[in-house]
Amino acid sequence: TLMLIEASSRSNGASNQRQVMIQPQYGSRYPAFVWCMTRRGGGWYMPSIEELELFSNNAALLHTVNTALEQNGGRPLHNRGYWSSSEDSARKAFSVYINANTGNYSSAEGKWVRNYVRAVYRF
Repeated sequence: TLMLIEASSRSNGASNQRQVMIQPQYGSRYPAFVWCMTRRGGGWYMPSIEELELFSNNAALLHTVNTALEQNGGRPLHNRGYWSSSEDSARKAFSVYINANTGNYSSAEGKWVRNYVRAVYRF
């Protein structure tokens, strides 16, 4: 069942993450959020739409992040859609598509769509 969980911050993914974690049965209902929090350890969370757009709209920053990811055995951010933690409605959440060839864009998509998830850490 799709529902609005009030993860509505467009700028603060950590706040959205906290909102998800107070939901009943969050562990089984919101696995992407759980992965961000537990797989990466304390302080990691699913970014908000504006946090993701920060990477996608700034070519120099995206290059720096991708270089760091590759140097540490990770995959660069490109040619994929990435979920944000920002909800649009009970049925939709925002995602960002990062593609060096066709350009980047954001959209509200059905929560059932398969996109990628990246954890971020604010320091």
